[in-house]
Amino acid sequence: MVVQMPREPEVVGDSGPGLVAAVRAELEAADRLSTVAGQHALELARRIAAAPEMSSGVAALSRELRAVMGEALAGVGAAADPVDELRARRDAKRRAGA
Repeated sequence: MVVQMPREPEVVGDSGPGLVAAVRAELEAADRLSTVAGQHALELARRIAAAPEMSSGVAALSRELRAVMGEALAGVGAAADPVDELRARRDAKRRAGA
């Protein structure tokens, strides 16, 4: 039995430049976007991006994002060579489009 995950809602700034897009790209490149830690990091990035400027909670969210990204990317090493890195990016894009 295949369980279909609900699609993520569209978020302003999610596909353009900015924190959310950068977090998403880093997690996708490491093949960690669909992990619990990866989704947690993405949600934190969205909350930071949506927070009013100079909000006192942004600093705490930023620290938490840094910690969660460390957890999400733990064990991810540098690619052995540029071809491996390109292959990983291509595979991540294919998974995202499937």
